[in-house]
Amino acid sequence: MQPADIQLETDGDVRIVVTAGELDLSVAELLAERIETAASGPVVVSLAACTYADSTILTVLIKATKAHPALAVLLPATHRLRRIFEIANVDAILSVAATHDEALALARRGSK
Repeated sequence: MQPADIQLETDGDVRIVVTAGELDLSVAELLAERIETAASGPVVVSLAACTYADSTILTVLIKATKAHPALAVLLPATHRLRRIFEIANVDAILSVAATHDEALALARRGSK
């Protein structure tokens, strides 16, 4: 088991919530808090280094997107979690980007 790590970074005007490790119920509240802290402008939630995410994390991301339309999720096209997003059809609700630059652009577009 790889412990979860959730950090805040900045890229220009975009706040990035960088996750790593296994995200589950035990860190869902922390993730929601970090997103809320970052949500004064465009936000990207990077799942690029995430090794596992359960349904509570999907719920956190969906709720955050509804509250903050300027939120994008970075999930590379070859990432193992991409299939979970497709099966759950959350990519129809979330702005999911395959690259860092695409995620920044989606978040900025949502803030206008």
